[in-house]
Amino acid sequence: MKNALIVLMVVSMMLGVTGVALAGTEKGDKEIQIQGAISRQTDSETDREQNTTSIQLNFNYFFTSNLSIGGTWWGNSTVSKSDSGDESTITSNFLLLRGDFYLGSATSKLMPYIGVQVGQSMYTFEAGDFDDSGSTSAYGWHGGLKIFASENTSWNFEINSTTYTPDVDSGEEEIDYTNTQFLLGFSYYF
Repeated sequence: MKNALIVLMVVSMMLGVTGVALAGTEKGDKEIQIQGAISRQTDSETDREQNTTSIQLNFNYFFTSNLSIGGTWWGNSTVSKSDSGDESTITSNFLLLRGDFYLGSATSKLMPYIGVQVGQSMYTFEAGDFDDSGSTSAYGWHGGLKIFASENTSWNFEINSTTYTPDVDSGEEEIDYTNTQFLLGFSYYF
């Protein structure tokens, strides 16, 4: 509850001090975006939650003022301790193709959007002397709001959920990992 209140206060302050302008999302425009995230990772085996931070970089191309397709890279690392006190680390990097559908027009000042993403997760797992790494498919959804400070810049708020299932040896149970993120970022359009 405290974190939600802090996020709400930050959003309110940004809206209060930032002037708004018309969106710069017309056909042929490109977007470069950088976002910071507070992430929560859960797994299907234990439902244990791990909180992390991460950075996300995006590039989008607008086919119309309401549709963009682009690429995303983001990575995070989670450290956890088992009941026996052993420490393990999971590091994940994601390369995703994303599609965004905008629920406003190029003349909007506030631009809500929804989208999907699919791609690859590259992961490493380390616990004591054991380590494993691999690559697997990842998929998810996202939704957010862009607030245009000028025609070619915006502040962005996004909620994102991405799931992946690392490969396992035969006879072992597959575990799904889901990263849920709250992102705050900035975009430049050209």
